[in-house]
Amino acid sequence: MIHSIYRNEIQKTGRQIEYSRVSLEEVMSIRQRVLRPNGSISDTIVPADRSEYAAHFAAHLDAEVIGAVSIAPDPCPGKKDDNAYRLRGIAVLPQFQGQGIASALITQALAHVKPSRVQTVWAYARPQCATLLDKFGFVRCGNFFEMEETGPHILVVASLSG
Repeated sequence: MIHSIYRNEIQKTGRQIEYSRVSLEEVMSIRQRVLRPNGSISDTIVPADRSEYAAHFAAHLDAEVIGAVSIAPDPCPGKKDDNAYRLRGIAVLPQFQGQGIASALITQALAHVKPSRVQTVWAYARPQCATLLDKFGFVRCGNFFEMEETGPHILVVASLSG
């Protein structure tokens, strides 16, 4: 399997995956490559991405961004919560998926907002991502629905209070 080949190569060569907070510009390309391969980079950006409270995180292997996630203030659909953040743009290059990179990035994003007393974090998740977010305590709300150009998604919501 290709994932284990890359994992073994990383372990044998001693290369380390580094995680850090980065600029929006550093995550735009991987979002487009992984999440909207037939779209443009501008298709991956929403106004909340440019909020002063938005945070973007990337996983780097050598100088290459191999994974990314963003989190920004955004009202949660169907909830009256003024202190909600949206997790979005969860993207890992296919050859590195299944190695815990997305989990590490999500952990960073959630840790970033927790001290600011954010009560709710939500996302529109694709099926594979919804399964991953289940492990972080996100609850699926409703059924999968079709998003134009990006396929099936479901609203997932996590409560950070208490």
